[in-house]
Amino acid sequence: MNFITRLINIGAFPSNDVFQNRLVKAVNIININAIVCLIVTALYGQFIFKNETSFYILFACPIYITSLIFNRLKRTMLAFSLMFFTSSTLMAIYCIRTGEESYTHIHFTLMITGISLLFRRLENRIHFYVNAIYLILCILLVFVSFQTGFLNFLVDQRVDPAQQRHLNFVYLIICSIIFSSVIAITHQTQQKALEHSLQEQKVLLAEVNHRVKNNLAVIVSLLNMQMNSSKNKETKNAIQVVHNRIMSMALVHQKMYQNKSAIAVELETYITELVAEIKNSVALQQDIEVTMEVEPINIDVSVAIPLGLILNEIITNAIKHAFDDTLQPKIDIRLKIANDQMIELTVKDNGKGMIIEERDEDAGMGLNLIEALTDQIDGKCDFEYENGLVFHLSIPAPKD
Repeated sequence: MNFITRLINIGAFPSNDVFQNRLVKAVNIININAIVCLIVTALYGQFIFKNETSFYILFACPIYITSLIFNRLKRTMLAFSLMFFTSSTLMAIYCIRTGEESYTHIHFTLMITGISLLFRRLENRIHFYVNAIYLILCILLVFVSFQTGFLNFLVDQRVDPAQQRHLNFVYLIICSIIFSSVIAITHQTQQKALEHSLQEQKVLLAEVNHRVKNNLAVIVSLLNMQMNSSKNKETKNAIQVVHNRIMSMALVHQKMYQNKSAIAVELETYITELVAEIKNSVALQQDIEVTMEVEPINIDVSVAIPLGLILNEIITNAIKHAFDDTLQPKIDIRLKIANDQMIELTVKDNGKGMIIEERDEDAGMGLNLIEALTDQIDGKCDFEYENGLVFHLSIPAPKD
């Protein structure tokens, strides 16, 4: 049993990835299967049917052994192609020898299924197409031979056709059973390995999100301590700006960790908590009413972080600068998907508005940041005045 295991694992190295080792093992198993079937068929024909030509089939054994050697030398694609070309050629010869009425050529479907092992990876596609073309040529050769009979010399006239069919079917049935089993088992083990690898990746990404969240939380705490100990108002304001920006990023990783998602953030809860955090962190001169109408949309973290930073800039600027003379300050936030193609965000306040050309240095830096972040997520933004400042942002909706 250990000997068979060693044979199957020829060329399967720990440095290979899961797919490569599964393909290596599949090639080994098919080669070993072919060699065993050739030997069994030759012995069966020689001693049971007294067929003198049965041993001719053994000429293919060295080719399958060579395929095993190539596999051992990490030339898996060459080993696969050599094995596949040999099997396709033998299949064509058996079909011609057995005759059209036996329908032996149906076994070509096994070969078609077999080359699907190569189709899982982009770099293997060229080998897949070469093998597929060769297989198609073999199939055409068989059908042309059936129609014209120009390869009848392959049929030994001394052998009873019934015997020949019986012998060929012994070989083909054994190959079919084992070959089908190899394909099914290989596919199943690959699927399990991929699922296991995917689960590991999810755990690792969740751990990364957790650590990033914790590290950003530490930075936020340090900024809070520095802000509380500072006596200078300008220094406090500068630290507050940095604090809010980092907090918006930390919140993204927190939501991903809480939702057990490695890449997606649910915007409804994220925006709700982001607004609450901003209101808590900024010293409010008066109570500000915030209304939200946010559709439940999941977006990638690469979009969620810039979007959170944009919202932070807009809301923070509104809270700090928009409501000096406003009796009942309000901020309205709306987010929806339009025409299944774009996510549209609108933030409107009822404050004094702002003339873009007359913005101060801090506001100018914030607006430049908003424009840069909008470009980063392939969006478009604009401001308008409508009984207060209105901010519009459009970004591409995530694809299902």
